[in-house]
Amino acid sequence: MVIGVSGISIREYQPSDETAALQLLTAALGHSDVSQKTPDYWRWKHVNNHFGQSHTYLATSEGGDLAGLRAFMRWTFQLDDVTLTAVRAVDTSTHPDHQRKGIFKRLTLHALAEVERDGRDLVFNTPNEKSMPGYLKMGWEYVGKIHPIIRVMKPISFAAGYAMHRVGRRRAQPHATKAFFKRPALGVPDLLQRSDELEDLLASVRQLYGGEGRLITPRTLDYLRWRYAEHPQIPYYAATVERDGRLQAVAIYRTNTRFGLKEAVM
Repeated sequence: MVIGVSGISIREYQPSDETAALQLLTAALGHSDVSQKTPDYWRWKHVNNHFGQSHTYLATSEGGDLAGLRAFMRWTFQLDDVTLTAVRAVDTSTHPDHQRKGIFKRLTLHALAEVERDGRDLVFNTPNEKSMPGYLKMGWEYVGKIHPIIRVMKPISFAAGYAMHRVGRRRAQPHATKAFFKRPALGVPDLLQRSDELEDLLASVRQLYGGEGRLITPRTLDYLRWRYAEHPQIPYYAATVERDGRLQAVAIYRTNTRFGLKEAVM
């Protein structure tokens, strides 16, 4: 345990902290429209993660209340023939009653020291514009911006929906499955039944996109099962391309409603 001058102490997360940690996240961040901060979601993300349990640290007040939380999800990258162990900085939160005490910085620096001691090769994350300056001050390096690719299927409907809902600034929401599809969709659990074909397809994808200094996540059947089939709140589906009855390509996606319009996110 580390104690700071403000009376805030930092310690490692324990399973008995789950309820208090979820209450803190909800108080600091609220619920997402896409995923709710429930025990099942927390365990899926930080306990049952395919790459291992998260490095999670808590800041507590003198009275023992949780003042802040910092979680680093374990991850793995493949760089040519080298496997890199990594962590992704996620779920940082400070209780509204303990703002402006340097808790975010102290938790992050403490977590960095711990994961370095654990032998992790790199740390990465995707901060928003508000938190980016804080990370840069702590030595993060800006790599680049992720640019989504959008294809509008019905331009007139899209333009009308965008115009009508833009004023409300509504966020994306999960779409009711039955209302989205005109015919039954292939769920990821059913896709995973074709394990031999998927193994061959995943091997060809790694060969195609790996190498030449590219950093890739080594996707395996177990990874796909954790990431897309075991998510406790969001159902994922698969669109397939086949030749002679065998898989040639797969796109995994989920459904949203944005601007009052149907959206598929791959």
